Amino acid sequence: MKPIKRILAPTDFSPASNNALQYAVGLAAETNAKLIIFHAYRIPQVTDAAYPIGGMYPDGMVDSNEIKKEVNEEMDKVVETYVKDSNISYESLISAGFAEDNILGAIENHEIDLVVMGTRGANALQEIFGSTTTHLISHTNVPVLVIPKTARFEKIDNIVLASDYKKSYKPDTYNMLLNMADLFHASIDVLHVRPENEKMSTDELDAGDGLDRILKKTQHF
Repeated sequence: MKPIKRILAPTDFSPASNNALQYAVGLAAETNAKLIIFHAYRIPQVTDAAYPIGGMYPDGMVDSNEIKKEVNEEMDKVVETYVKDSNISYESLISAGFAEDNILGAIENHEIDLVVMGTRGANALQEIFGSTTTHLISHTNVPVLVIPKTARFEKIDNIVLASDYKKSYKPDTYNMLLNMADLFHASIDVLHVRPENEKMSTDELDAGDGLDRILKKTQHF
């Protein structure tokens, strides 16, 4: 199983992402991984709304240096509040551009093993994960751990693996899951939901057997 060496914690400085950052700090401490705190900001055009941290710029003028200064100040506050005294290895990065593209770039450039993000959004899947998080899940092969707004890091004793039994995945698909279970000596509960009184198909039974073989060295139910 591949160890977790580098964790990426994207932040937009919101309460949800700050909470996820705290979770990432706890996880980094448990795994001895390096934590990379990342923020991407965009220089607004004169037709855009001004960057929310600094308020409105007069007469449609945008001071990119001032925006960069404000972003760096916000990052320093976050590091000081949530990371500095945690005794973990960390690095803070700031990049100009669209968040989705820059996060994907950071994953590749820094050989990230796990992304830890907060929840944010307004509707449907975005209500569950947030638009940036949803985009990231769809465009990267690196595991993304999505942290609810009220979740706090603590030792993981049980992991629920939800499966539709419609596809037999390769063992490598479950590397991160098995790694986490092994790290915390946690058990895995496999959850499959189906209509009452409906029998499982042969394909579903085969997928379930395949999953059972993948999890055979881990306590699971």
